[in-house]
Amino acid sequence: MAADAEGMMLLIGLGADELSVSPHDLLRIRKQVRSISAAEMRKLAEQACRADSGEEVHELLSGYRNNSCII
Repeated sequence: MAADAEGMMLLIGLGADELSVSPHDLLRIRKQVRSISAAEMRKLAEQACRADSGEEVHELLSGYRNNSCII
């Protein structure tokens, strides 16, 4: 989950301060983590927790990702 950009955003928002990813994904995820705000991710995670479906969570996270230019 941490190697996926949307999963990583949700994990950060839920309070994860360590992520485990393969060496292949490390640089990409490190760059993505540095490009986001933990405070914004907490707000996003709160919204995700109120969502009615997984599809709604996916739309929320992908919309944020696309609007924020997260790779």
